[in-house]
Formats: sequence, C-alpha cells, structure tokens
Amino acid sequence: MVYFVSEIFKNGPVDRFGLRGDPVFWDYLEKHFQKVAMPYSERKLEEDIRTIYQDLTGKELRMGEMALVNDFMSKSGGMSSGWLSDDFWLKSAIPLLKKRLEKWNESLSI
Repeated sequence: MVYFVSEIFKNGPVDRFGLRGDPVFWDYLEKHFQKVAMPYSERKLEEDIRTIYQDLTGKELRMGEMALVNDFMSKSGGMSSGWLSDDFWLKSAIPLLKKRLEKWNESLSI
C-alpha cells in the first residue's frame, strides 16, 4: 500500500494556529503533498515547506516576522486574514510535521 506525505497534516496542529492565514497554508501544504509518496526525508520536507513559503510570500521564514499571502485572504476579512506567522511555522508546525513524518517513515520500514 502507498501512503502519501499529506497524511502528516491530518488532525491539524497540536497548538493553535498563529494567524488566520496559517490554517489556509496548512491546507495548501496538505494538498501539495497528496501526490508525494512516503517514505520521505524530514530534511526534504522542511526544505519544501520553506521553498513553498518563499514562493508564496516572496520572503524567507524568519523568527519574529509575518507574511501576507493575498490569495489566502478570506472574503469575511479580519485583521490577520491572509497573514502567516513565521514563529508558528518555525517553532510549532514544522517541528510537529517532521516528527509525524519520522513516525510514519519508521512504521513503513518495519
């Protein structure tokens, strides 16, 4: 049976999202990884997330910063609509996703 990296996005993050654009980016990444088979390198996962983030925002992930993705802005608006929290992705989401991927990779190698 083939499993895809998108599995690691199921059940969302453990912590709350940082800004309103973060759940939209989470879903975007889940969709992106639907065709990427496991096992998959945790290092490559982080590189891919950083690259996708930079492609969407025009900037690198950096602690203490935020970035706006116009395509992620909701019609209902809100002050943080479309904004991504770099701190959330660097401190919480990426480490969590790498840990989940590591567990999947281990289970597939048995």
